[in-house]
Amino acid sequence: MKTVSFLSDYGAKDEFVGVVKSVIRSIAPDVQITDITHGITRHDIRAGSLALARASQYLNPGIVLAIVDPGVGSNRRGVAVELAIPSSTSTPSTGETATPSSPATTSSGETSNPRSTPTPGSSETPNSEDTPSNHEGIHSVLIGPDNGLLAPAVALLGGAARAVSLTNAALHLPSAGATFAGRDIFAPAAAHLCAGVPFEELGEEISVATLMPAVIPSAQIQADQIVAEILWIDHFGNAQLNIGPDDISPLGERFALKILGLPEPDAMDPIFNLPGSPSPLSSPPHIHRRPNSASSIPTIPASEASSPAKSSRQADPASSAPADSSQTPFSRQTSPSRQAPSSRPVSRPLVASLAASYDQIPPRDTGLVIDSYGMVSIAMRQQPAAEELNLEEGMSVIMTPLTGDLVELTPRLRDTL
Repeated sequence: MKTVSFLSDYGAKDEFVGVVKSVIRSIAPDVQITDITHGITRHDIRAGSLALARASQYLNPGIVLAIVDPGVGSNRRGVAVELAIPSSTSTPSTGETATPSSPATTSSGETSNPRSTPTPGSSETPNSEDTPSNHEGIHSVLIGPDNGLLAPAVALLGGAARAVSLTNAALHLPSAGATFAGRDIFAPAAAHLCAGVPFEELGEEISVATLMPAVIPSAQIQADQIVAEILWIDHFGNAQLNIGPDDISPLGERFALKILGLPEPDAMDPIFNLPGSPSPLSSPPHIHRRPNSASSIPTIPASEASSPAKSSRQADPASSAPADSSQTPFSRQTSPSRQAPSSRPVSRPLVASLAASYDQIPPRDTGLVIDSYGMVSIAMRQQPAAEELNLEEGMSVIMTPLTGDLVELTPRLRDTL
């Protein structure tokens, strides 16, 4: 394993990133280190887990080092998780290994691969046994704090085969304090694996069922309304929602959007549960797997998206294959409907229409674009929608389908538009 892909909330101001990379190279001089990002908001485990999940299916096989660790120095575990199946970064059209320069870049700056997501509504679910890998026999290992940061990526990449707690102090750096585990524990663990140290020598083996799940909200999908949430605002101000194209396709192409404030903590639902949870398996939000990867997270059929019940999604990283050919590795489960957040509105209702690209959004208008990860994003043409509309990650968005002209709307809604 000669590649380390590195994500953290360390930022660029201090020496933290450089020190971690130098420690890795001092132990494994030939390793190649890829910086995923170090711009995660400090201590924001959810943002880090989503960024890692988005990037994970495009990374070279090897070691993934992820550090967003507000509990550093406490009794939280440091862990290494080996994936159940080899990673594959081949593109379906050519079969070539993807490189950082492979995806094109759109006018709004999002990396885009026209074949990076399944066709909307497709039932194609490649079986891991039938899917070729350009890296047969090479298993990826994710290293980081056991706080939910790794769980979404592990789920998307096929599940956990085994895990260890990083308890072998002989492989750690001596330190005067316990506040820089990235330097003293995680970096040496990654480097020693690259240098050929067996996985099991990193520390005590632990059950993958005990690994911490992530906590990410799921959308409330009703027959005539969707309550979604802003998962991520990218560098260009596009606001990614936790819904996919199949969730909105039954409702039309034109929506009134009402933006609400940040939800209360109890409006969050645990998903991406690792094995051992008594809850049934269900799908993670629509971060779609690339075609021809070892397993695939399918789009949700429209017939399921119209249920008035909220979908609660729990993905089990240890499950790498469906129980039978009619079941996908992650299937939607429903639970009692969550009430729409009661936070005060932070902007007036907007009208937004689906657009195939950013350039198809009329100037100054708001659009809904299916982004490069197969999720619905609120966007504007060559403008940062998040700044223009005062959007923040975690805000709720009530989407109501519009039919006909605005004059046909109820007077109350028409007046606010």
